Amino acid sequence: MTIRMDPEIKDKFTKLCEEFGMSVNTAINIFARTVVRSGSIPFTISASPASSADTEKIIERFAGKWSGKETADEIMANIKSNPSYRDPIKF
Repeated sequence: MTIRMDPEIKDKFTKLCEEFGMSVNTAINIFARTVVRSGSIPFTISASPASSADTEKIIERFAGKWSGKETADEIMANIKSNPSYRDPIKF
């Protein structure tokens, strides 16, 4: 299995695993076994809601760029094409 991971996250994760006395491989295997055994992700996954100021900035930045007929995929492609876009979820 190959996993792509942000280098900074990988480094921090590796260091924490070492502090726990295990390898990254062992930690990933523990995670996978827990998911299989429980049939669920062993922690809550949630997104923090954007503040109204963040929402206003997004609206201002992209105002006039959409006709209102675009699909969600087209809108996300437009947002991701912005040089200042940063993926909020990087594992």
